[in-house]
Amino acid sequence: MPLNIENTRRLLQGFDFKTLFIEELGWNNPKNKSAFPFQTKEGEFFRKAIAELSGATVFEITNEEGSIPNAKARDIISKEIQKINFEHILIFIDKNRTQTIWRWLKKHDKKNLPREHYFSAGQTGDLFIAKLAGLIVDISEIENDITITDVARKIQSALDVERVTKQFYRNYQDQFIEFLKLIEGIDNEADRRWYASVILNRLMFIYFLQKKGFIDNNNQDYLYSKLKETKKLQVKINTTIAFLKPYFLKALQSRKTPRCCNKQNIRQNKIP
Repeated sequence: MPLNIENTRRLLQGFDFKTLFIEELGWNNPKNKSAFPFQTKEGEFFRKAIAELSGATVFEITNEEGSIPNAKARDIISKEIQKINFEHILIFIDKNRTQTIWRWLKKHDKKNLPREHYFSAGQTGDLFIAKLAGLIVDISEIENDITITDVARKIQSALDVERVTKQFYRNYQDQFIEFLKLIEGIDNEADRRWYASVILNRLMFIYFLQKKGFIDNNNQDYLYSKLKETKKLQVKINTTIAFLKPYFLKALQSRKTPRCCNKQNIRQNKIP
């Protein structure tokens, strides 16, 4: 089942995580949908199951104050939840449903290594959607009795992203600065920096889609091969930007055209 990027983005930005997991990712409704209070050393919290799959459960975690608990409290809550549900995803969410922290525990050498991912209102969700793609369940998997081990692997592939190193930040900043120098027609410095950031973020998002095998029949070298193709074209415009334009202005931006998305399925490369 291909990921519907438009619906996923809409539900993610609307903080409707239950519908996101059930309707777009293919998970099941939980047997018990009530919010249960539980006590910890850091105070009282509430857990509410919003989706489950073969024994793995997704919980929303809230408290009376409506705030997201600090790192120490999140660690304690994870340990409490693990007592009743070993494989789980926790979504810490504030009262106004504008900020979240998604937390999963990686099991390694009898240790639990937390992996946390942040999402808040106003974000495009491009990179987060790439992570969610790893959690999607195909109907054939359910028909073949997907196991808790299979689900654990899915969660790991989606959320076990190591923290980005300082070297990556340095390299990204270097590329960002060089890219700024190449932008013409935008005089305002702030606008030019915003434009550069959007282009680079969306380029990384397409890379993640490529990595997940969602583009051009699982072509893992899709971007590089298309770059080589466009360089061979004898045209005066920047062929790389010309090639990426349908993705950026149609597939990732338009609300009227489904992101599946046409422009002849983005020039026959068939993004799902």
